[in-house]
Amino acid sequence: MIPLPQAHKILAAVGIVRADNEAQQLATRILYDPLVAARTNEFIFSGAGAAPEALAALHPLEKSALFARLRIAGGGPAAAPRGNTNWFVSRSTIQGRLYITASCSACNQTMKFQPAAGTWDHFGKDFVFSHCGQNEICPNKVLFQWQELANQRPVVVDFDPRSPEEKVQDAVEDMARKDRAAAARLVGENNPQLGPKPLKK
Repeated sequence: MIPLPQAHKILAAVGIVRADNEAQQLATRILYDPLVAARTNEFIFSGAGAAPEALAALHPLEKSALFARLRIAGGGPAAAPRGNTNWFVSRSTIQGRLYITASCSACNQTMKFQPAAGTWDHFGKDFVFSHCGQNEICPNKVLFQWQELANQRPVVVDFDPRSPEEKVQDAVEDMARKDRAAAARLVGENNPQLGPKPLKK
């Protein structure tokens, strides 16, 4: 029979609390499980410890499988925490595209949605964020914010006051300067074939 303090350590390692009369029997059943016996031997041979340490290192799926095999009621591992989703609208820095971003800090999941114009009628069916074992759709507040930004007229940043003829003339002169610079690198700056340098404005 396993000593009572050791039996309580074994049960505590898998998250179970039982009365003294039941603790020794349950600890014995756990130790005779093939998975637990193999893991305990691995820990003993590696010098890392014995049964309580081996049980504490079990993966949650292995623990729940152990409880199912031994038919231990009420010993399931605690449920994973469910995080709150942070929804926001963002714009890509390079192309300026709008995204709806959903992120969860509990499970480190992040997803970006890029809806097309006119898709908001069936938005909830097409764009679902899955995290922490649950599925969430975009809140209406964020969807409306995305719609407002998507329907805005783009801001014109670069305005060129030159006429089309001036733009063409400047482009021609710029190409002539680049061509002459390339030719000068090939045949030398003082070669008479290059002709005169173009005038700078």
